[in-house]
Amino acid sequence: MEDTTIAISRLRNKKKWAYSFHSELSLQTEEYLKNTRFQILKLGKLVAEISDGLHSTRHYVDDGITVLAVRNITEFGLDLSNKKMITQAEHEHFKRSQVQPEDLLVTITGRLGTALVYTSEKPANLSAHVARVKVHANKVNPYYLAAYLNSNFGKQLLNEYSIGSIYAHINVNGLQNVQIVLPPRPIQDRIAQIMQNAYAKRQNKLSEAERLYQTIDSYVFSRLGITLEDVEEKRRFLRPIAEIYKSRFDVDFNMGFHKFDPYINQVLPVKAVAKFPKRIRKLSNEAEAIFQYIDISSIDIQLGEIERAIEITEASAPSRARQVVHTGDIIVSTVRPTRGAIALIQNEMEGFICSTGFTIIHPTKKVSSAYLHLALRLSTTLEQFKRRSAGSSYPAILESDIQETLIPVPDKEVQNEIATEVTQRCNKAKSLRIKAENLVNEAKARVERMILGEEDVT
Repeated sequence: MEDTTIAISRLRNKKKWAYSFHSELSLQTEEYLKNTRFQILKLGKLVAEISDGLHSTRHYVDDGITVLAVRNITEFGLDLSNKKMITQAEHEHFKRSQVQPEDLLVTITGRLGTALVYTSEKPANLSAHVARVKVHANKVNPYYLAAYLNSNFGKQLLNEYSIGSIYAHINVNGLQNVQIVLPPRPIQDRIAQIMQNAYAKRQNKLSEAERLYQTIDSYVFSRLGITLEDVEEKRRFLRPIAEIYKSRFDVDFNMGFHKFDPYINQVLPVKAVAKFPKRIRKLSNEAEAIFQYIDISSIDIQLGEIERAIEITEASAPSRARQVVHTGDIIVSTVRPTRGAIALIQNEMEGFICSTGFTIIHPTKKVSSAYLHLALRLSTTLEQFKRRSAGSSYPAILESDIQETLIPVPDKEVQNEIATEVTQRCNKAKSLRIKAENLVNEAKARVERMILGEEDVT
């Protein structure tokens, strides 16, 4: 058990008594600040202006000016895969939260203290949960500040000014008071360059991994002799009203899926090669009984792997933690199924519990678990899931629709060959992703040593 004893002398005159602010890292940070040979200044002294985004209600539109929120800010760059937009008129009205090139953006709620320099020439605005820092370029390199705030050392100093326990945040005044270790400008520039180089190398590795993922579908269909590009689906069709009476009227569902029509002898519905077991766990009378729980967030959707299970007690378990999984099962998320939250249960996860938001599928002797798993993640499968899903904000699919979904089913020998090749490609992609993150972690460790004056800048 970790020792959380804190000397009373240490607590005197401290802003916070929470143990996390008196941890080993906190003690080390204090010592570094005492012993550093570099200048220390508060962030507010280094910048021209610090402000957060406006709190006014905004009317979002489908096409307009991007509003940058916490989800869009990563230390590696902007993630605009899920963005909201406002009109040009609203953007011009909210002048205080407009973003300019070379502004330092810092998340101040939720994922606290993630920083990046805005480099785009495109106009953008800020949500209330992101701060904009206008840097005096002659005083400090903005990319150095981003590297500093993203380091463990910088985050520890920033956290000391955070407010709240459940939903921590830092206000503008707190951000201004964060202490910045300020080496001479050549060292700042070198540190900034090291991190930018690491981010670029990371992106190259991730792009290489993504290319491997993208080759999987083409490899599988090529090996099976299926050429989907040659199949043209007609968007016009007629259905008797009696067939859709008291049923669904949406076009995608009623049009059906016809890309496999020329290869109908090579495909089967999932229900023809798999079972859909129902295994509900027995609730324990012991509130502190512990079990391993898999929910949708546990799944790495790129690899189709369970990244982590959550250890929870009976007392804290959500009502959806009900289904028992066994080795060889494939679990498929029925909510937003096109995301590909589909994972194979490995030996070490035997007997784990998963959410009722999953459908459990177990292969029959006609298919192997590995092949069925990859077949359920093919683009053709996800396209059928999309057409069969109902709902707009959180589309969901019924188990009965998954059962009717068509997948290619070759003989066992070909299945094993395909599964082996796909596994090798996924493992290589996974290795590239690990190397990508290690590159950044190694650069951060070096940068922290340089910030603290423990490593010479060469």
